[in-house]
Amino acid sequence: MMFVMDVHRPALPGACLLTLALALLLCGSRCSAAPAEHRVQPGDVLEVVLWHEDRKIVEARADASGAIAVPLAGTLNVKGQTLTEVARRITQALEPHVKRPRVTVTLKLAHPQAGVYILGAVQRPGPIEFLDGMRIKDALGLVGGLLPTADAAHATLTGVQRGTQSVDLKALLTGDATQDIALALGDVLHVPARDVARELLTVFVVGQVARPGSVALAPGARLSDAITAAGGPSDLAALKRATLSRKGETLPIDLEQVLRQGDLAGNLPLQDGDVILVPEQRNRVTLVGEFQKPGTYPFREGDTLTGAVALGGGSREDADLHHARLIRDGKETEVDLDAMLKAGDLSGDLALRDGDVLILPRASRTVTLLGEFQKPGTYSFTEGDTLAQAVALAQGPTAAADLRRAVLKRGGKEIPVDLYALLKEGSDAQDRALQDGDTLFVPAGTRVLTYGAFQKPGPVVVTEGMGLFEVLAAAGGTSKDARLEKAQIARLVNGERVPIRLDLKAALKKGSPPPDFRFVEGDVLYVPEKGKELNWQGLVSAAYMLTLAADRIFE
Repeated sequence: MMFVMDVHRPALPGACLLTLALALLLCGSRCSAAPAEHRVQPGDVLEVVLWHEDRKIVEARADASGAIAVPLAGTLNVKGQTLTEVARRITQALEPHVKRPRVTVTLKLAHPQAGVYILGAVQRPGPIEFLDGMRIKDALGLVGGLLPTADAAHATLTGVQRGTQSVDLKALLTGDATQDIALALGDVLHVPARDVARELLTVFVVGQVARPGSVALAPGARLSDAITAAGGPSDLAALKRATLSRKGETLPIDLEQVLRQGDLAGNLPLQDGDVILVPEQRNRVTLVGEFQKPGTYPFREGDTLTGAVALGGGSREDADLHHARLIRDGKETEVDLDAMLKAGDLSGDLALRDGDVLILPRASRTVTLLGEFQKPGTYSFTEGDTLAQAVALAQGPTAAADLRRAVLKRGGKEIPVDLYALLKEGSDAQDRALQDGDTLFVPAGTRVLTYGAFQKPGPVVVTEGMGLFEVLAAAGGTSKDARLEKAQIARLVNGERVPIRLDLKAALKKGSPPPDFRFVEGDVLYVPEKGKELNWQGLVSAAYMLTLAADRIFE
């Protein structure tokens, strides 16, 4: 074998060993599959292949100065250069004359040197110094031994006196001393390489693998090697139902045990032409509701309900694991996934069947709304809902609601909430995220009726912080004909109305209501109008009618 250097292509095989032997006999030169370190010397014969001319071969002999002649490239002095450097020199010299030249340089005959050549599939092929008494085993040690690809049983030894003879290095290295032949000056030991490609097994892996098709495997490869070479099983692979076809027979194989359980006994050795079929998994389970990834998934034989939850990426925070439902064959069964996943009770962890539907409902979060709401009661809410949304669930507060004195009851604590600021003034500072079990209470304000000389007479809800002047303002203020000094309150005491004199004129002039004055539930504030004053009996009758009308309003 000759050593090839090509700046564009991998090494190519050179002339056969028989040519080398003849060259040795005719010219006394030694032939070499020269290592990359070989540097051209006068007398070396180089084989130059010009690939751009349909593989034109030029034989170039280095003259006494180390120069070679190549068509179009001219004469080049390459003394002391490696074959790679020579190929590069010739390529550069051809570029002005040839478009994209490609050149291969091979050492055909080396200048005679005193020594022995060990060529071919060895660690460091090339010349070694000859020593008296040297044998083949000694020479192999000097070049680092054989390569793994060496065809050791078919080596050849060529010499001027001995000709060419076969040498079984395999036998030599296993103890056959007859193959340890004494070497002579100028001998060439050639170790051929095995055709590794022809030794590989061709196995076909089809079905549910990443790269179905043929794979090349080393002798002794097993099932797991073939699946790995094919990129591994896909998510749809039914590993337990795989088959191995060989010479007309089909064997069932459990790749689940081989690949995931490490079953060495089931990891069968392969033969050339074997066909491995990995079928598609037919089992499907559908996950609905509060899963991280709801959908339909394939599952393996033996997978259970908890495995199905894992297929869906687990449950969401608001999932009701206690009340999951399994639909199978048209029947629905409640299953407690919380006991399985959190308490470790796997007694109810049923094996999945094809077509199963697992429903995971959302946990019920409730808030109770009491007091002055249009529709008080207990309502379900969604995570992230707030107090404002809770009020909307009950269709808002009533007209009698004292929004400023609302109370949120949570975890045994009472938290004041100004719903007036939240709902009327848009203050988000009063809004809170709801929690399961919250109770929101809105008390009723003090209901007062304004009657007579007011701009907007009618019912007024006296809430926290409101006094006499705020009630007057809520009624739009008094009219210009109002008899402020004649104002009075008709208050219900023990089922009967009693009059309470109230000089509004003096109070407004002073800028403050009478000391200790406050409204009570059901008060009627009456301000007579000039020329339209009611006597007490008329006021009592009017108060009665106004109260009935107000009750309908506050409802």
